[in-house]
Amino acid sequence: MKHRWGIKENPGPRFYGFCIRDHKGDLCYAQERVLGQTNNVQVEAGAILEALRYWVNTVDAEKVLEKDCLSMIKFIKGVWSVPWEISETVEEIKMMTLKQGVKIQHLVRERNQLVDFLANHAAEIDMKVKYRSFKELPPIGRKIINTDKQQIPSLRIRKRKINHHQS
Repeated sequence: MKHRWGIKENPGPRFYGFCIRDHKGDLCYAQERVLGQTNNVQVEAGAILEALRYWVNTVDAEKVLEKDCLSMIKFIKGVWSVPWEISETVEEIKMMTLKQGVKIQHLVRERNQLVDFLANHAAEIDMKVKYRSFKELPPIGRKIINTDKQQIPSLRIRKRKINHHQS
């Protein structure tokens, strides 16, 4: 199982999306939600906890938590000190991941397109939505899953501006 989720924008209201997919990449469950005014670490920790609560009670398979936020991985694994405002949430996440044998892996941002889409979609419709099947997803979400399952690489291209100073 895979868990992916994302946050839209830094200032203003916070939104999240997460999805649970099986070993073939097929959608098992997805959710998007508006959380209102809060900070990023609270949103990230809260979304992971909500996803884990759904996941451990409904899915009986190998569980891999994939996160594009390296700081949350470091908090959960105990590598970094946890900010006080999420300490209780992170402790509950740690207990659940240990009890369920959840593997935690870093996920590059480009592989997080579906949950980024879900977070943006939550911002547009301003409500909580649950998707229990691939067919329930909006067309763009279905396209993202199909592209991901085809293992089409996504490339990050940056233009580099070289300044030539004349002496």
